[in-house]
Amino acid sequence: SIESGNEKLFESKIKETISRYYLKKTDNDSTVQLSFNSKNKKTGFNFKDTEFSDVKIKLHTQPIWDVNLNMGAGKVNFDFSNNKINTINLKGGAADFNIKLGGLSSQVNLNAETGIAKVSIEIPENAACEIRTSTG
Repeated sequence: SIESGNEKLFESKIKETISRYYLKKTDNDSTVQLSFNSKNKKTGFNFKDTEFSDVKIKLHTQPIWDVNLNMGAGKVNFDFSNNKINTINLKGGAADFNIKLGGLSSQVNLNAETGIAKVSIEIPENAACEIRTSTG
């Protein structure tokens, strides 16, 4: 899950895992790219149902965020109600995505490419919304 935070640019708490998590920071002129990845100690990046972990992430409220999430199966709860979001890209197989957006950004682009998934998006009551869907 993702929540707002004000002390650090990025903070994570991980519980019940046999995987290792890696945070890579890349500075590009006036932007910073953070890549947060998991890798199973024994089998690389392949996870079994019993190997999922609970990861809680806090993002600082001042930057404008582009969020890219790639996952196979699992549940995601992202609360961006206090964050400035530019773009959210979701890719997942058998997944449950719950996204909550606030009113701090004038426009948010959200793209979801999923298999057997549920995608729930909560937006402010006064926000305009355009939805485009396609199936393959």
